[in-house]
Amino acid sequence: MQTSIYLGDATLVAGNPESRRPNSRFWGVILGGIIGRFGCAVLLLIAAALKSYQLFTDPLLGVHQGTRWLQVVLIDYELILAIWLLSGVGLRWGRRISIVFFLGHIW
Repeated sequence: MQTSIYLGDATLVAGNPESRRPNSRFWGVILGGIIGRFGCAVLLLIAAALKSYQLFTDPLLGVHQGTRWLQVVLIDYELILAIWLLSGVGLRWGRRISIVFFLGHIW
């Protein structure tokens, strides 16, 4: 049984996959790709900036959070990953590596 649903300028037939709006993929690309990519990149840049500020201002950083060189390597990695996501080159691998990076911070 198919019922018609009126949504403003488009009519959808429930149960018919061909009646989907043609721009649904467009919104998926915008929300999933562009906003997610820039959001992750901005989050990485903010984290790198705050960690570098703490690295330069806290004299006891090595006592609480590990050695200084490990913090420097982490800051560099965050900056490189953020620039990679902002550049748009190799996005498939950039997304995969950023997912692994964020999952590593959760655990």
